[in-house]
Amino acid sequence: MEPACQPIAVYCPAQGTLESAMNMLVDVFQSHALQDGDKFHLNRWEMRDLFQRELRQLLESSKDVQKSCQIIDDLDKNRDGKVDFEEFVSVATKLIMCCHSYFEEENLMCGYR
Repeated sequence: MEPACQPIAVYCPAQGTLESAMNMLVDVFQSHALQDGDKFHLNRWEMRDLFQRELRQLLESSKDVQKSCQIIDDLDKNRDGKVDFEEFVSVATKLIMCCHSYFEEENLMCGYR
């Protein structure tokens, strides 16, 4: 029997790959959100810092840097000055579709609608 694993930002063999990836998203969000004491929201600066630190290589290799910047600038959908986890995951998805080579052939509007 494999040992149970706590959600941490590494692959855990007791979890599936997708479950580990989901836990990593939560861990990354939480580690940046805790900088100002609000673990459920990122302020605009924490969000920009998160993407610059965590996705630097992906953003630099983007075929459409301008679109990537627009996605980050539009991240606070409800305009409350904070980014919750749902907004964070939505932006992360759009950036992946805009920047990752897997989506290059499909030209999926850079994941931004």
